[in-house]
Amino acid sequence: MHEDYKLYANLSAGQTDSERAKLDKILSKTLASSIEDSKPTFQKLFKLLSEIAYRWEILGGFLGVSSSVLGKLAEQPGRDPKPKLNRVLQCWLNKETSFPTWREVIDVLDNHMGNGDIARNVRSSLGIKKT
Repeated sequence: MHEDYKLYANLSAGQTDSERAKLDKILSKTLASSIEDSKPTFQKLFKLLSEIAYRWEILGGFLGVSSSVLGKLAEQPGRDPKPKLNRVLQCWLNKETSFPTWREVIDVLDNHMGNGDIARNVRSSLGIKKT
């Protein structure tokens, strides 16, 4: 973080307020993009999605978790959906065929599950503004 500040200070030295504002906007977009394209941590992902744990099977399907895994989870007894959400997220995060990102989570929530509120919460917790 200290290096980022030094870089910003060097880039903005001698710049007008208008030029600094443009630089701020560019750097903010770059940072937001890098956050969206980063791999979620399990703890943060589980915390943010626990509210929709009851939709674990649909979420897993849209995230590309295999139907065999989803089928085995569906057959498991128990009414609490959180252990199943836990397993779905673990499987998705550990897939070897793709690199999971926050962008993918947000896209699934926004475009496939009708969970705009949860997507907004995810964006907010990551400091990402919807474009």
